[in-house]
Formats: sequence, C-alpha cells, structure tokens
Amino acid sequence: MKTKLHIQLRRLALSLVASATLALAAKSARASVAYGSINNFDTVNDTSNVCHGFEIELDDIRSTDITYTFDYNHYGTPKITEFTTNDVTTGWHTNVLVRYEAVWTGTDWSAYTAVPTTNIPPTQGHAFTNPSLNFGGEHFGVGYRKAPTKVCYYWLTNSGSLLLRGPQVYVSTPVFTAPAPAQVVPVIPAPVLPLPPPLSDPSLVYEFSDATWVKVIATTSHTNNPIELRELVTPDTNNPSAKDWRNGEPDQVETEWQLLQTDFKSGDYNPTNGVGGMNGQLPGATNVLNHSDDVVTYRYEYYAYVGPYADLDTHEALAQNVAADGTNGTGIYSNTVVVGKFLGAQMSAMAETPA
Repeated sequence: MKTKLHIQLRRLALSLVASATLALAAKSARASVAYGSINNFDTVNDTSNVCHGFEIELDDIRSTDITYTFDYNHYGTPKITEFTTNDVTTGWHTNVLVRYEAVWTGTDWSAYTAVPTTNIPPTQGHAFTNPSLNFGGEHFGVGYRKAPTKVCYYWLTNSGSLLLRGPQVYVSTPVFTAPAPAQVVPVIPAPVLPLPPPLSDPSLVYEFSDATWVKVIATTSHTNNPIELRELVTPDTNNPSAKDWRNGEPDQVETEWQLLQTDFKSGDYNPTNGVGGMNGQLPGATNVLNHSDDVVTYRYEYYAYVGPYADLDTHEALAQNVAADGTNGTGIYSNTVVVGKFLGAQMSAMAETPA
C-alpha cells in the first residue's frame, strides 16, 4: 500500500479537497483513537494582542459530524454551534463553529493567551499543552466524520466585554482520501494567505499571493500501534521517552523550506482550488505500508516569509531558496534573512482501517 502527500496553496480558504474521505471508525475502542485521521496543532499568538479565545470554522458539515475536540489548554471544552450562509452561486450552506472562549466576569476575562515576548521555537510547542504556562501560544484540535469543504482558524480578541475574530491563522488541516483500494492519499492545503493590496487601478491585483515557508517532517517507518489524540503533540524536551506525534517511529525532514505562493496569472492556475505556478503546490514523497492498519504520522511547520518581493506589478517572492543556516537566502540573498518566525505546526495521523 502506498501513501502520498500533497501540499497545495489555496487562494481563498483552507479548502479540503477529497475524492473519498476516511471517517473515524465507529468500532474504535476509545474515542481518542482514530482510524481515518486525527489532527492537533500548535499555534503562536502573532496578533500582537492578548487573546481570549480561538475559533475554528468548518463549512458544509453538521455539529453531529464532530467526533472530538482537544481541550487541554487555557479555555477547556469549546462550544460547538451551527450557522447557515447563503451564497449567490452555490446556495445555502450549514457550517459549524468550534469556539474556545474565555468568560467575561464583569471586570475581566477568565482566561487569556499572552503575547510572546520573543520568537517561540517549534521545539517549545509541547509546553502549549500545559495550562499552567502562558507564554504566547495554544494547542487545539478537532476531528470530524465528514470532511468540511473549508476550514478556517481565528484568534479571538476583545472589544470591552465582547470577543471579536482576529486575523486568520497560518495553520492548515490535512484530509486523507482513498482514491483506490490500494492507496491512501493525504492532502494538506497551505495556510490561507491574504491577497496583496490592489494596485492604483482598483480593477487590478498583484499577479502573486503573499508567500510563506513550509517544512514537512514524516516518520520513516510505520507501525500498527494506535495513537491517541492526546499523544499527537510536539515532543517533550523534558521527557524524551513520552509518546508524541512520531508514534515511536524515527522521523526525518521530508521537505525543507519550500516556498508556497500562488501565481494567479499562470497558465495552469485553477481558480477552484487556488493552485497555480511553480510554487503553487508541493508533491510529497511516497510511503510504503505493510498493513492496512499501519499508522502514518506527519508534522507540518509553517514559518513567515520575510524576504523581498518583486515590483508592484507582480509581488513575486524573490528569495526562492534557504541557505543551510535556516534563515538567510541563497545567491544574491545570501546576506538577507528570508525565514521569519515560527507560526505554528499541524500534527496529523491516519490509518486506513482498524486491525
């Protein structure tokens, strides 16, 4: 059996495209053990404001499709609600909000996420699962039986006693598909990237989207030992023997410092999924599985692109590669920092069928 990963840059939202989505097995002995896929993520508060919650929007599913939430953070168990939208071309949609939120006590908020005082390295992500610590990030997770058509993440900031959506978060969620009986294909969209501002002519926009860097880390072998939701976390540097997203298997960087950026004027640009141009998608390596219940685990790390862009007519990222130091570009940009702060990491696991 083979498993192949694709990362695709999406223009409008975290559209989760799947030909056949694997659901969580109803016969699973424990709700936190998934056959299908489970996803947890670290996210850094990069809003420059103290936040008081977090919201996950999942489009075109019902609240009954939600199978779990990860609640070991500063906000505890989230509220799950449905809402409807009406699109002029596609009609009515039923969507779900998973909302982690603090409570207004009349004078203050019951919980908060601090503003980082320094750039947080990805190795500190495990500390986000400890509610006794508060240094600028959280760990969240949500699972579902039916794949949403779109997933968006938002920090919640406050205006007096009200909570408001803040900027969209640059972390995305993979979907595992089964296009053929002998294959399972996980597909992960890249983070939602805001469109660059329009040119002086309001009818025009830049040719390229904003850019970001992604790093893909995967296990090099697989086991059919099940992995629980609470174990899908960043390794604990203070307890190296504790189980984490690697599920006891060795790991290696599969793709390092890949630039993701959509070219809207490329000949292969697809307005439906937002893929277009040389850096519009990232094909992954193929994993060979020995058993249908082998667990495959991935970690996706996202970093800000802080390198130069081209002139106002294109907005193309000029630094296409990263030097061995992990911060500077190459060639004429060898003295220019192009990799910015760590934005977040998604940790995902899947197995096609239970043992």
